[in-house]
Amino acid sequence: MRRGLAALAAIGLALTTQAYAETWTIASLRWPPYSGAALERQGAGIHVLRTALARIGVDLKVVYLPWRRAQAVAARRDEVVGYYPAWPSEVAHGFFPSAPVFTSPLGFAERTTDPITWTRLSDLGGKRIGFVRDYVYPEPLRKAANTGVIRRVRVRSDLTGLRFLELGRIDALAIDAHVMHHLLATEPVLAQAAPRIAFDARTVARMDLVVAFEKRRENVVRAARLRDALERIDARRLIDHYLARWYGGSSP
Repeated sequence: MRRGLAALAAIGLALTTQAYAETWTIASLRWPPYSGAALERQGAGIHVLRTALARIGVDLKVVYLPWRRAQAVAARRDEVVGYYPAWPSEVAHGFFPSAPVFTSPLGFAERTTDPITWTRLSDLGGKRIGFVRDYVYPEPLRKAANTGVIRRVRVRSDLTGLRFLELGRIDALAIDAHVMHHLLATEPVLAQAAPRIAFDARTVARMDLVVAFEKRRENVVRAARLRDALERIDARRLIDHYLARWYGGSSP
């Protein structure tokens, strides 16, 4: 009987080992609701990536750091395959983007009492727009800021930007819609501001979120395997299910 139990235990161990024959380590940041050590399943973006990798027998380890340090660690440490989640515009020299893991809407947070009105970014001339200093925004936004079409105000974080918006120090904040909704729903310092801040109806872009792989031969193979893994899951359904709590239904 004991030999039988031992044999079953050995089979179970073998199956577990086979299920995760490999581990990938990525660097990430605290960017709720997408990533964060304290979030449920470490965030919606990490949940989607981990679910996809599990389909190809890869376990995921995440190292959380401030965003610039995460990028630097991915460049310096061979055991770290890349950083995530990144917009394509944030894929630095020496890295290449994976297939999109998921997409999300980038636009503007605004005060409900003083909403912005625009069709083209040039319509925002003279408006003070908050930009998180460590993010690399898509080219149209960067161009509008660099040429002075809009007045860029650098802020430390999305949370700081929403506080600036509440206090009238900026007219709008460039932000991911899900990030805005999550912060308004969970941050006590924004509790009174939440009813007075909304996501503008017009989005700047639907942004791909990718893994930025370091340019190494083995990572080219990993990127191809990740593409295959992503085709085996419904990332949008996973994201919507995770985020529904902040919207009371499907995500915007």
